[in-house]
Amino acid sequence: MRRIIGSCNKADLKDVMHLTGWIEEGREIDRENLTKRQNLAVKVIYVLIKRGTPLTVLDNVKEVLLWELDDGKQMIEYKLIDPRKLETREILRRSI
Repeated sequence: MRRIIGSCNKADLKDVMHLTGWIEEGREIDRENLTKRQNLAVKVIYVLIKRGTPLTVLDNVKEVLLWELDDGKQMIEYKLIDPRKLETREILRRSI
């Protein structure tokens, strides 16, 4: 059985977008003052940068869910503002 262990939305992603330069440079980010949702947003941005995915795809993301799977692994699910944007969906699918 899988379960949701975290979520963030477009506002959370925008709140931490100013940290992308630090993430790209590999600098340490003080997450102590971030909310749980903002921490997940930082993780999402980190994953996208690590995979070489353009951050402009986040403009089309409404919500991000972090799932814990039966085997203990984690999976990120992206909910799009417009689910018909197949190009964005495919870019995000490749970045997982």
